[in-house]
Amino acid sequence: QDYVEGKMSEPYKAVRPGGGTCETDDDCGGSTNGRCVESGKIGMACECESGFTGPSCLVKNAGWAKSCYDWEVSLGSKARVEECSARDDLGYGELKNILDRQCDILRKRGKSAECDLVEDYNSTFFDCSLRQRVDFVLSVYHDDTDGFRCC
Repeated sequence: QDYVEGKMSEPYKAVRPGGGTCETDDDCGGSTNGRCVESGKIGMACECESGFTGPSCLVKNAGWAKSCYDWEVSLGSKARVEECSARDDLGYGELKNILDRQCDILRKRGKSAECDLVEDYNSTFFDCSLRQRVDFVLSVYHDDTDGFRCC
């Protein structure tokens, strides 16, 4: 089930920095916003410059979008292993289930602090998108298993 707040008719969807298909830098908002780079998963894809977000890097980062993007970059998850990222078609309920299960596993492996970053209501990063938080715990597990497993 996707998360729908108040009188919204559509559920929240995560906004990721880059990843939209492209042929030139112009498809990514121009060289100021983003660059069109080789991406093994889809061929050519946009990679946003600092301060821009969205699949084609057309939106300025602000508020939580900026804080969460800066957090991803500082953790190195911008270069995360693509096969460990949550699928784009997963809804809120499915993503929450992955987060809960992965954090149970990570806590058993002594990685409680990493899950506290994304599950604790008082954490700076609790307000980041659920997809960003899931991708983070999947990458932590991938690193903890020396790259052998994602979940």
